[in-house]
Amino acid sequence: MSPAERTRSSATLVVAIGALRVEWGVLARGQWLPDSVSALSIAPLGADATLAGVCAVLERVQVETGAARLRAVVADKWLAVASVPWSAALQDTGRADAFARGQLQQAGHELLPVDTVRLDDAAFAQPRLAVAYPAPLLDALRALAARSRAGLASVLPTSVAGWAVAPRGRAALAVLDQGQVMLAQGARRLADVTQREGGVAELQGLWQRMRLRDPRLAAVTGLGVLDLAPTPESPAQAVPGLTAIELPLQARAMSRALQLAGLAATQRLAIDAVPPEAPATPLRWAAAAAVLLVAGGLSLQAWRAVQRVNGLQQQLETVQLRSAPAAPAALSRDEQARVPAVNAAIREMNLPVSALLQALQPPRDIRVAVLGVDVLGATPGASAGIKITGEARTGAEMARYVAFVSSRKPFTGAYLTRHEIDDTTPERPYRFTVEAAWND
Repeated sequence: MSPAERTRSSATLVVAIGALRVEWGVLARGQWLPDSVSALSIAPLGADATLAGVCAVLERVQVETGAARLRAVVADKWLAVASVPWSAALQDTGRADAFARGQLQQAGHELLPVDTVRLDDAAFAQPRLAVAYPAPLLDALRALAARSRAGLASVLPTSVAGWAVAPRGRAALAVLDQGQVMLAQGARRLADVTQREGGVAELQGLWQRMRLRDPRLAAVTGLGVLDLAPTPESPAQAVPGLTAIELPLQARAMSRALQLAGLAATQRLAIDAVPPEAPATPLRWAAAAAVLLVAGGLSLQAWRAVQRVNGLQQQLETVQLRSAPAAPAALSRDEQARVPAVNAAIREMNLPVSALLQALQPPRDIRVAVLGVDVLGATPGASAGIKITGEARTGAEMARYVAFVSSRKPFTGAYLTRHEIDDTTPERPYRFTVEAAWND
C-alpha cells in the first residue's frame, strides 16, 4: 500500500453543520490535513437559514483530499430531539419506533415517514432520548460521501456530541451556536435537550427557570457553556454563573464547531443516524466458531444416537426371534442399562437445532456477542433447555438480550443466572449466563 493509500484509509472527512455555517475538513491520524478546512454560509446575510439551504450548501462542498469515511455533527436546530418516557412499547423494535415518533410529534416536531428515528441505549425502565434525522439531510450527506468516495459513518446531534466530549461529572451543559441555545441535562447520561433561539441572555433566563423547576439542578453552581461561534472568545466568560468550556487541544486555529466535530468522530453511540457495522472482531469469530462447534457436536451426537438405536433395535429383534412366544425373555441388565441412554439419545435427536441457533442471534440494535451454548439435560416430559454464555457492553444491553431470548420461539422463557464485569479489558464488558427453556 502506497503512502497516499495509507493516508486515505486513515482519513476522515469531518463535517460540522451549524445553525448558520457548514464547515468541513479532513482529519488523519489526529491531525487536520493542510488546506482541507473550509466553510460556507447556509444563507446570505440577512436571510433566514433553512434545511433546504443546508442541503444546497452540502451539494456545493468539494473535497480534494481523499477520505475513507465521512462523519458529521448537525445542529439540533435541523433535527427533532426530545426525551421519551418509558413504555413497554420500547422493548419491541417496531413498536419503539412508532412510539418515539408519536412522542416527538407531541413535543411539537414535524416528522415525515421517511425520516430516520433513533433512540439512545438508556437502562431498562428509564426515559430515553429520541432524535429524528430528516431524510433530505441524510440524502445530502450520502451524496457528499459518494462524491468524496467515502462511506457515511456517523451523523450525531451537536448536543449529543458536546455531551460526549465535555468533561465528565456535569449535570447540565449549554451549547451556543450563533443565535441558537441548546441546554442539555442528565445525571450520568444525556437525558433531555431544550432548544431556544437567542444568546447568553436567553440562556441565563432558561437556566434560572430550569433550576427552579428541578431541585437537582438547583445545587449546580456553575453551568458549563460550549460556544461554537467563530469568535475567539465566548461572551459567556463575562457572565457570573456561566463557565466557558475549552475543548481539548486539537488544533487551536480550528473553529470550535469543527473541533467539536473532530473530537466526536471517535464516538460510537446508539443514537447515531448511521447504524454501526458489525466488524469481524476476534470475539465475533470466536462466537461464530463456538456456535459452529455446538452445532457440529449436536450433529455428531445425533449420528451416534442413530447408530446406537439401530444397534439396539437389531439386538431386540434377535432377542424377540429367539424367545418363545409364550414367555418372552426379559432384557438383560446390560440392555436395561442402555435403555435410558437410548431415550436420552432420541431426545437429543429431536432438538430443534436450527430454530434454536436462529433464535439466539440478537438483532443489530442489541450489541451482545454469544460466546457459547450448552445443552441442559432434561427428563422425559419436562422442559428442555440451553445455557447461553454471552458478553455485552452495558448492563442494559444484557437485560435487553435476556428479554429478547425470552420472547423468541421456540423458547418458553429465559432468565439470567450469573453476570459479572470483566475488569481485565478497558471496555469492562458484562459477562453473563442465561438459561432458556423450550418444550419438546
